[in-house]
Amino acid sequence: MNTLDANTKSGDIPAQIAFGLEALGFEDSASRVGVQVKLYNSGSFFDPSAIPVSDYEEISWRLEGFERVIVECHPAFIGERTLKFQKMLSAKLEVAVGLETAHPEVLERLNKRITVGSFRDSAHFLKLHDIALRVFILLRPPFLSEEEGVLWAKKSLDFSMECCAEVMCVIPTRGGNGAMELLSRHGFYSPPSLESLEIVMEYGLAQKKGRIYADLWDIEKFANEPEFAPRVDRLAQMNRRQTVS
Repeated sequence: MNTLDANTKSGDIPAQIAFGLEALGFEDSASRVGVQVKLYNSGSFFDPSAIPVSDYEEISWRLEGFERVIVECHPAFIGERTLKFQKMLSAKLEVAVGLETAHPEVLERLNKRITVGSFRDSAHFLKLHDIALRVFILLRPPFLSEEEGVLWAKKSLDFSMECCAEVMCVIPTRGGNGAMELLSRHGFYSPPSLESLEIVMEYGLAQKKGRIYADLWDIEKFANEPEFAPRVDRLAQMNRRQTVS
């Protein structure tokens, strides 16, 4: 649903950014002071077939005045194009990377074309060039039990902190795309509990290394769990305050 059948045409992305900024009321630099902007494209920003390199300059001047620009990217595309875009920006650049899990075998079975080693190398590259790192971590990905899911989410947070991540987002693994449902029918996947999400958040915040967030998008899928409303409220408070509520 969020992908194209062909490479992105030059000019398309700057036009989308201009439309979005106007719709949100960020047309002038004064409205952008202290504001961060995310450019998530359901792919890799530095994949030239997704974001043409020829568009970097126009994208950068359209983002003039923002405090920070956050893009998402697979480690395979982090490199010279990343530095090229960084040099054009007036804002601080932050790159979000989907580690998913530090469990080597599970990571391989997820077929993300990423290893713990390639993630570490990319994180080192970003740190070396003063580019901030944001990490996405899955809570209980396929092939793990509930207990294992909590343990490896904690280990993934530890690994991300070792790699100098400034922000870590813990995402309860959800279905909805067909793949999880297929794995579920074969007994390889079950969604985590909100209690597990709370436990992982408590652990992460206690380390006091970077900012930790629970991804509450589409959290209504967990509405049948006990104490749903107070649990979600507690998680939201931890997100805002960055302390264990």
